[in-house]
Amino acid sequence: MAIRKHAVRSTGWKTDLLVGFPDGLFLLYFTTQTLHNHLNIQRFYDIHLWVWLIFALLVGLSSFFSNRGAGDGHDDTMTDAERHKLRKLEISEQTIGDIQQGMADDAQKWEKTLEQEKVQQVPFFWGAAVRSAIATAFSFLLGGYLPLWPYLATENFTDAARQSTYILFLAVIVFSFIKSRLTQQKPVPVLVRTMLTATGIMLGSWLIGHFLPF
Repeated sequence: MAIRKHAVRSTGWKTDLLVGFPDGLFLLYFTTQTLHNHLNIQRFYDIHLWVWLIFALLVGLSSFFSNRGAGDGHDDTMTDAERHKLRKLEISEQTIGDIQQGMADDAQKWEKTLEQEKVQQVPFFWGAAVRSAIATAFSFLLGGYLPLWPYLATENFTDAARQSTYILFLAVIVFSFIKSRLTQQKPVPVLVRTMLTATGIMLGSWLIGHFLPF
């Protein structure tokens, strides 16, 4: 698959932090709250160590491929291979022409939208993509460590679960204000949305943990 020469990519550590940190925070809080009453101590540690590391790797890879882009450089035109496939389906030349024109119109609308929203399209650089992947994975690890830390500090998982919840909501408040500043949004709406997400995850983890059959 060829790499798209210009595409919307990560704008740097700010984007990587905003993507990776809440994913780690919410995922590790959810899994720890769901499983802490159902596993022995060592198995709990083993599972969450692997969850923490594997998902950090996956988030980093996702960031890399998002920055890498995709496509064949013909997003606004129809390739010969695509045109040949349509002809094999006995589609008329007029219809094929209409499809091609529609593709061109969509591409123009997309470019106009990017221009209106002041979204920058930049060339692909391997180094920048790797740095973005590492930064996103690190942000995930940092976010995931916060709700996991109380369980590492004590083997009394009941107390750890309560402390983890306190940490979750404190982290959500701090993160919301950081996000509002980085994205130039009003802090209260960002805080409300993020707090609602955290509350939903907390309730969901409690319900699932309560009804687990083991």
